[in-house]
Formats: sequence, structure tokens, C-alpha cells
Amino acid sequence: MTRKIILNIIFVFCFFLISVFFIACASIKNPVLVNVSNVELESQKKDLVSLNIDFNLYNPNWFTIKAKDVSFNVYIDTVHFAFGSFNDDIKIEKNDTLLISSTFQINKLKSELPTSLEDSLLADIYGSAKIPFYPNKYHFNLKEKFLIKDF
Repeated sequence: MTRKIILNIIFVFCFFLISVFFIACASIKNPVLVNVSNVELESQKKDLVSLNIDFNLYNPNWFTIKAKDVSFNVYIDTVHFAFGSFNDDIKIEKNDTLLISSTFQINKLKSELPTSLEDSLLADIYGSAKIPFYPNKYHFNLKEKFLIKDF
């Protein structure tokens, strides 16, 4: 009888821990892009422009976000426009911002892009990062509107 009670307690405790883990992982909010600054031309090749850009990111979560190996791809109207990665590991405190540098590679404008560029671009950003206590890479998808005059 006592063994059965102990096993039930262990089962309930394990179930509780697993539930908390999955609920916490499912409720991760993506960092918010506050602004882009210090855009510097690093190099220019025939079909690729390399920039160094500072991104100011805000963490809307109730916990600190830590990430490594963050990389992303930017699409405009389903056309692969650019790709990049963050040069450093990321640690954004809860409800705080962080300024972080990125190497950003832009494909030279191709004929697949819309021919009538307006004063802004709507970009789909797909990326991934390694985060602690998450078994696989965490994948994210953001939609951001960029003003052409900022670049």
C-alpha cells in the first residue's frame, strides 16, 4: 500500500514537471524589433552587399531570453532578399531591451522583386536559434515593416 502511494506521488510530480516544461516552452514570445541603427557598408560584391547593423530588441517575456547561433532569412513578396546572423550570444533580461550587432547579407535587387517600391517594405523574417532547455532549435517567424528612408 505504501509503495503504491509513493509511486502515485512520483507519477503526479513527474507529470506536473513535464506539464510545466511544455507550457513554459509553448508560451515563449518572440523578441520585438524596436529599431535598426548604425547601418554600415562592410563590403560590396557583384551580387551581394554585406552590412553591419545594430538591432535593438525587446524581450516581452516574464523570463530572461538566452540564445546562441541565431540566424535568419528575410523574404519580400516570397523572394529571398537577405540573410544574416547575430555576431554574439544573446541574453535579454525580462521586459528589457538589448542592442546587438548583426552581419546582414543583402542579395542585389533582382527582377523577381516588385518593380514599384513604395516608401516601405513588408518583410517576412524566418530564423532559428539555440536556446537552453529546448531540445531542438527554436524557429521564429516575424513580419516587420521597414521604411526605405531609414536605410
